[in-house]
Amino acid sequence: MWGLAYKDLLLMRRSLWYYAFLLVIFTVFVLTGSLDAYILSGMAMLFSYMVPLSSFSLDEAARWGEFAAATPACLRGIVDGKYLCSLLTAAGGGGAAALLICLCAALGRLGDPLGEVLLSCLFCTGLALAMEAVLLPILLRFGSKTGGYALLAVTLPVFGGMLVLWLLERKGLLALPDLTPGSAAALAWGAAALCALAYAASWLIARRIYSTKEL
Repeated sequence: MWGLAYKDLLLMRRSLWYYAFLLVIFTVFVLTGSLDAYILSGMAMLFSYMVPLSSFSLDEAARWGEFAAATPACLRGIVDGKYLCSLLTAAGGGGAAALLICLCAALGRLGDPLGEVLLSCLFCTGLALAMEAVLLPILLRFGSKTGGYALLAVTLPVFGGMLVLWLLERKGLLALPDLTPGSAAALAWGAAALCALAYAASWLIARRIYSTKEL
């Protein structure tokens, strides 16, 4: 399981460095006052859940699933590796955003209460896990091409909707409820439960797919 997750991270290491560079660029915008620090949580959420989902196209090109199903890792290792990679990237993205937000606070360029901005990291991390829980079974069952359409169908409404709501609030056209520790924790626990259900569904899908394929 750890080896398969490590394989995905190695395959996507160029993307990881690219996303890390973009986070640094957004941090510079926050430090100059061009953007609010909340944008770091949102961008980290977007980048972190894109990494494990993008690995499916590389696996299909190399027919990695058929090979892994014939190894001691077997079907469970395929699913475990994907979900472990998702957990690691989500935690890494949220942690990176939290560190950059603390850096902005230490330099006196945060502009918002530190506790509220850090809560947004927890909220966005839970949201990223929930989106991955929806998309991973679809990608496993239908492949990267159909999964790409599902990715857009989930990403655009969620990320675009959050961006629109945030802009409306900043312009004073909409009053959103304050993010509380309870609501952020509730989303995190809900995302964990959704991931557990998605994991069970993904295992059944993998068992059905690779048991009928010619290895």
